[in-house]
Amino acid sequence: MKRSKSKLIVLSVIGAFLTVAPSYLLAQEAPYILHKSTVANKILDRAYRYIGGLDKFAFEGITVNDDLIDNKMIVEVKHRVFVKVDRPGDLMVDIEGDTKNRRIYLHKGKFTIYNKEKNYYGVLKTPQTIDDTLDYIFDHYDIKTPLANILYSDIATRLKPQSKGYYFGISNVGKTVCDYIGFSNSKEEFQVWIARGKTPLILKFIIIDKTAKRELRSSTVLRWYKNAKSNSDQYVFNAPANAIKINIEVPEGE
Repeated sequence: MKRSKSKLIVLSVIGAFLTVAPSYLLAQEAPYILHKSTVANKILDRAYRYIGGLDKFAFEGITVNDDLIDNKMIVEVKHRVFVKVDRPGDLMVDIEGDTKNRRIYLHKGKFTIYNKEKNYYGVLKTPQTIDDTLDYIFDHYDIKTPLANILYSDIATRLKPQSKGYYFGISNVGKTVCDYIGFSNSKEEFQVWIARGKTPLILKFIIIDKTAKRELRSSTVLRWYKNAKSNSDQYVFNAPANAIKINIEVPEGE
């Protein structure tokens, strides 16, 4: 009896250890504890430099954003975005989803935005390059979109992390092995998955806004097409039948 009782005690101790051990071991071996914070910064900088150095590329993104309704309920808003780039000055963006259905063209300093649902379009004269046009649009129209940051050729210079970085280890996006890193400050959290190897492309990122009463999350998954074939006609807007041209006005005070 004593021997059987001792066996039961041993088994119960082992069972308790097996129940607790996985979380305990993870806490002890978490990769972000074992790496210096500069590791995440270096991984992100390498990705930015690689993407900024691509002359021709395309990507498809699926974005899911939180939207706060009447300050009571958070709902998901989903969009598919297809982007095609031919540096320095050609750009096409196609957006379809819950709240936006539009197409954007940039060619030789001519920026056109077309609303596919309402069949109207507006044209702006902008700088010749994608970088300068984005600056112009953001400065004059108070537009903010994290996805557009990927389009800058000098993204590594513009978007150096200003906060401490964390390395969370290796994580897959689909079948691609990625480095999973994150950054946090008083205004937002930024988490990003970057493909390992010679082509460090950003395959997924999450942004959490801390400035609102409730933290809102934006998640984007990307699929890249490097050296995508293109011709100048793809970046030129041809107005559909009965399309209405409207004026684009600069907001007051801008």
